[in-house]
Amino acid sequence: MFEDNCSDFECLICREEGTDPLLYTSCGHRLCKKCRDKLFGQAADKLTIPCPFCKQQIKKKDITTRSPEELAFEHEMHIRNTLKIEMNEKLEDFPSVEQYYDFLELFEDLGSRRSPVAKKLRDPKFNDNEDINAYRLQKLDRKRTNENNQKKKAAVSFGAPR
Repeated sequence: MFEDNCSDFECLICREEGTDPLLYTSCGHRLCKKCRDKLFGQAADKLTIPCPFCKQQIKKKDITTRSPEELAFEHEMHIRNTLKIEMNEKLEDFPSVEQYYDFLELFEDLGSRRSPVAKKLRDPKFNDNEDINAYRLQKLDRKRTNENNQKKKAAVSFGAPR
């Protein structure tokens, strides 16, 4: 049960390259279905077991066919798509070019900071929605300010002599 000298396509326990897809524990270790069933069959409560490699407690329901890289990519895409929907603005939506550039920097910063790797390095309990909610409030405030400015301009131009 050692990881060294093991192919990416073989079970870390029995070292067999099976025809079934490999399974991945929540801690990122590979095993085949046969070894998973054997490990959980030997477990006292049959619900959780210590990972044979890192001893982290794993649940049978958390073992998946998707690799940690695939899960990280899916998470990254979800974050980027959420940001794209929430932060879909153009230069015309801002009072100045500088504010638009600040927005673009914020967009990129949120995308890169929310990546699974960056999140793990910074804070595993990082709140994904905190910055987006703060941005929504800023956007709403900016929209109200723009609407008020447009009403003032309309009132001035309406009252102005022709």
